[in-house]
Amino acid sequence: MKTNLAQAIALVLAGAAPASAANGITDGFSGVFLWVFCGYCAIIIVTQTIAALHSLAENSRHRPPAPAEVEPPKS
Repeated sequence: MKTNLAQAIALVLAGAAPASAANGITDGFSGVFLWVFCGYCAIIIVTQTIAALHSLAENSRHRPPAPAEVEPPKS
C-alpha cells in the first residue's frame, strides 16, 4: 500500500516538471496577445456598463402606471 501511495505522489509531482520549461522564441510576442485580450475585455466591460447605466436612467424616468381600479363583483 505504501508503494502505491509513493508511486502516485511521484506521478503527480513528475507532471509539474514541464511547468518550468525553458523560455523560447515567443517571449516578447505573448505580451501583444495579452494586451489585445485585455483591451477586448475592457471594451466589453465599458459597453455593458454604459448599457446598464442607460437602462437604469431610462427606468428611473418613467413612473409605473397607476393600478387600475377594480370594481367588486356584484352579488
